Amino acid sequence: MNQKYKDAKPQQLIQGKQIVAYRRLGEKTNSTLLFLNHLASTLDSCDPEVMDALAQYDDVIALDYQGVGPIHGPSARDNRSNGRRCSSLC
Repeated sequence: MNQKYKDAKPQQLIQGKQIVAYRRLGEKTNSTLLFLNHLASTLDSCDPEVMDALAQYDDVIALDYQGVGPIHGPSARDNRSNGRRCSSLC
């Protein structure tokens, strides 16, 4: 793995009016690890060393939730709603 978490550029997935921001790193040929922060967390709250360690072995996708951090709009009602928003990333 060459890219570090702190250097991975945030990306956005837009589905209708819903926006999911994420960072992705690691080898896409391996398993995908969808990293769900606690609900008051943002992409910048992750420990970059932990994310780098995970990305040595797997494709890692870390999420920012709509309504938390820089992504404006209504937040999801529950984790199932967040999962539906993010399912097309994996």
